[in-house]
Amino acid sequence: MKKIFAFSILVTCVFFISHSCTYSEKPTLSRVQDKQEIIRIIPKNQYRKNFYPYKMVERDTKRTGLNFLDKGYDSMFIRLWYVYRATKQVIDLKKTDGKWSAEFHSMKMGVIEEQLGVVETKSIPISPKSDWNVFMSKLFSLKILDLPDESELPNYKNLVNDAAFVVVEISTKEMYKIYHYGEISEHLEFPQAVNMENIMKLIDEEFGIKRDEKF
Repeated sequence: MKKIFAFSILVTCVFFISHSCTYSEKPTLSRVQDKQEIIRIIPKNQYRKNFYPYKMVERDTKRTGLNFLDKGYDSMFIRLWYVYRATKQVIDLKKTDGKWSAEFHSMKMGVIEEQLGVVETKSIPISPKSDWNVFMSKLFSLKILDLPDESELPNYKNLVNDAAFVVVEISTKEMYKIYHYGEISEHLEFPQAVNMENIMKLIDEEFGIKRDEKF
């Protein structure tokens, strides 16, 4: 029992330290066009380094064997990360050869070499309750492709360091974009936060996903 209690404290502390970097960095937007003509839109911190959500995504994508999206995708790939204290939920929406498909990944977090990381992943294929065209039309109408990162919104400040947050990755032949929102329920005066919440509600309802924590 003592070992379990100590482990829980360690997980919470590691999450608190790592996630607090997200909001202390005050990222700025950077658009970089690489040799393959892929425009990469990734917020940067004050030291011109990639901001924490991108580093987290890069690390966990490698650990879990998911597709890397920052080099572009043949058609379109949209990935949402629901990031919590001890778990993560990932929704993949991808269009290949003109057809949409989806996959849900449930991840458990643990301490690996004194760092918090994914220790278990379960993946299942999922489908929307409505027609794919109807669902994607609703999703696009909520501007999932166009939303800015929260750092671009004046006075959008997160007060709880270990609160849940969502990260969105978008990848096409020409472009890779990543943005995130935290403490959405505390920032509904921002239309962008409202859109982000409605995006998650639509996905949750269509795919029957139950969030692990409140955003």
